[in-house]
Amino acid sequence: YGSANFAYDNWAYVDVSARNDWVSNLPTENNQQFYPSVSASFLPTAAIDGLRTDKGLNYLKLRAGYGTSANFPSGYPIASVLSLNTQSFQDQGGNMVISNTSGSQLGNPNLKPELIGELEFGVEGRFFNNKLSADISIYNKITKDLIISRPLDPSTGYTNTQTNIGEIEKSKLETS
Repeated sequence: YGSANFAYDNWAYVDVSARNDWVSNLPTENNQQFYPSVSASFLPTAAIDGLRTDKGLNYLKLRAGYGTSANFPSGYPIASVLSLNTQSFQDQGGNMVISNTSGSQLGNPNLKPELIGELEFGVEGRFFNNKLSADISIYNKITKDLIISRPLDPSTGYTNTQTNIGEIEKSKLETS
């Protein structure tokens, strides 16, 4: 993980970060994910003389950012497991019986981590001696290689498997 923050004259800011994660529950070719992020903000009311007034615009901030993050599956989803019952019992003939059962989840050796990316733009403003404020943002979020638990027909010997199903996108405009 690494990050850096830059500021210029109290009106321009840039933040940069990057992270690389490795997990032990995925195959070597899919067990790491790199995800960077960057954001920038600009305060016109601090940069431009005369733009800020007590009876009008008190504060204005423009911002933009792109961030990524990863999501990894839990457990050990790439292999089917065998459950061993260590408690033995005797059948009617006096024979010792130990039972083994297969787990309910079918392993998926092709499973990959999810990568979530989000792009956001926003404007914040305060007006009339800070009696009125507004915050408007719009974002677009995309999840690639979304991991789901997919049901299977029990006749296969399993009831589910984790799998990557593709891409989901969400966009929204928020105001406050």
